[in-house]
Amino acid sequence: MREKILLIGKRPLPIGGVTIHVDRLVTILEKLEMPFSFYNLKFFSVISLTNAILKHKYAHLHSSSSIFRLFFSLMCICTHTKSIITIHGNLGRFSFVYNLMDYMAVWLSDYPIVINQNSYLKAFKINKKTLLMSAYIPSMSNEKLSNNIVGMIEKMKSRYEFICISNAYNFSLGKDGEEIYGITELVTFFREENEYGFVLSDPSGEYSKRFIDVPDNVFIINKPHPFVEVLKYVDCYIRYTSTDGDSLSIHEAIDSGSFVIATDVVDRPTEVILVHRGDFIELKKKLHFLSTAVQKDKTDISRDLNTVDIVKFYNKCVFK
Repeated sequence: MREKILLIGKRPLPIGGVTIHVDRLVTILEKLEMPFSFYNLKFFSVISLTNAILKHKYAHLHSSSSIFRLFFSLMCICTHTKSIITIHGNLGRFSFVYNLMDYMAVWLSDYPIVINQNSYLKAFKINKKTLLMSAYIPSMSNEKLSNNIVGMIEKMKSRYEFICISNAYNFSLGKDGEEIYGITELVTFFREENEYGFVLSDPSGEYSKRFIDVPDNVFIINKPHPFVEVLKYVDCYIRYTSTDGDSLSIHEAIDSGSFVIATDVVDRPTEVILVHRGDFIELKKKLHFLSTAVQKDKTDISRDLNTVDIVKFYNKCVFK
């Protein structure tokens, strides 16, 4: 008798959106007492993965590798296992060869899952069973900020009436050589617009190494910390990426009661104020408008696990 579902991804938490998603998914399935197994890609071998997949009716992959997504789809066909692939990010963002691999993986998969409308339109043409759903899973962690970080943010709040924040899990470049998270541009922007405070969540410390001269109105948190806790102290979250999927941080910021500004590179939640990357006049206008608006009340992050999209999908298709 084959077991129900195998989750495939990486744990424990390094720094990265996909791994955070996987970690939270495992946590909520445990809390909901849903039967599942987990295969850790940190210890991958072809033999061990094949054996794990053979024992399950469904296998759900979370990986950013186009090569591995295609390999997984083929392996599931060979083992007569239903395949589920979540494409974390924008489908078609790589070079021709890697995009072709992704399209083939989508075509071969039983349940391809994408996380934005642009990706859905591409994937649905290839596989009519494509599903569009949010990748957002609320944090179950009760970790708090250190007193030092809280003190620094409170000091900034005493000096600036409007505090913005952005985050980057690492320093990353896109296929055209452009910085994906746009942090350097934001620091330059806030150096000029110094009536605002700006907090940078930099848990890898990569940006701290690159900025020699940090403006007085910029505070960089350069070590691991619970990002959702920082959102309780700021007014506006800025997502200034050149490409994106369904940003976890945007959902957390919305849930926390923060204003959200994000680039228009993918479709965003309706609560998000859109700007075009590189148009700093537009960004300045949007910030000025928000800084003079009635401030939103801070709220606790919603933790109703049964409303999470992937849980609803599992209940409908896997545990039916």
